[in-house]
Amino acid sequence: MRRQHGDWKLERFRLDELPEEEMRSIQKALDEDPDLRARLKALEGSDREIHESYPADWVARRVARRLERRGVPSISWGGVGPRLVLAAVMLLAVVFSIYLPGPEVPPAWDRKGMDGIRLKGVKPDLLLYRKRASEVEQLADSSMAYAGDLIQVFYRAAGKPFGVIVSVDGRGTVTRHLPASGTRAVRLMQGDPVPLDYSYELDDAPKWERFYFLTADTSFDVRDVTRAAKDGLDSLRVGSEFEQFAITLYKGGK
Repeated sequence: MRRQHGDWKLERFRLDELPEEEMRSIQKALDEDPDLRARLKALEGSDREIHESYPADWVARRVARRLERRGVPSISWGGVGPRLVLAAVMLLAVVFSIYLPGPEVPPAWDRKGMDGIRLKGVKPDLLLYRKRASEVEQLADSSMAYAGDLIQVFYRAAGKPFGVIVSVDGRGTVTRHLPASGTRAVRLMQGDPVPLDYSYELDDAPKWERFYFLTADTSFDVRDVTRAAKDGLDSLRVGSEFEQFAITLYKGGK
């Protein structure tokens, strides 16, 4: 059964970033539902665990990657002591999480008439979710992941008609996700984020699993994408006719 209030919405409630009517609705649900209160408490505990568990250099890399993707200039830490770096990075992480939230699955909208229309200011992207027991968690770029994690991939076409989704692991093995077979890019569905037909279980390959979403205005050969993905770079070496999006999950041991 789909949750009425997803974790992303609880996070926005916790940060007081929802419209007043939705804030009241969720507060009423929290007053009546102990399970919902437990989920909100778990999200608060997860934030504390992140701040306590991850080293400053890892947080710095993650914050820098997300800032760069939003066009914020990079920051030089030269000549700054490690304690000040840690404090500055953690402050950036807090400010960034409050004012620049990651992607989220929006409420569904009507797809009628959306094909071929490019939404202003919206670019094609991927959204990754991890399912553990009954819990579903959205994974941002540079999130930690583990062998056995079950990943559900969504894409947002944002008006681009054709696309391919592949991933490459730390061993250089490329996996095709969309299309699962055939040699040509598929026609993409438009509108709200579209889930792939199946989930993907991470294996024990080390270092990372990097997902790529390439789109274009005309159909193209999937094999060009899989060949380029073997390098495992943040951006694939492909022609200017492509628009590409990448998201990386770093692999940890259990």
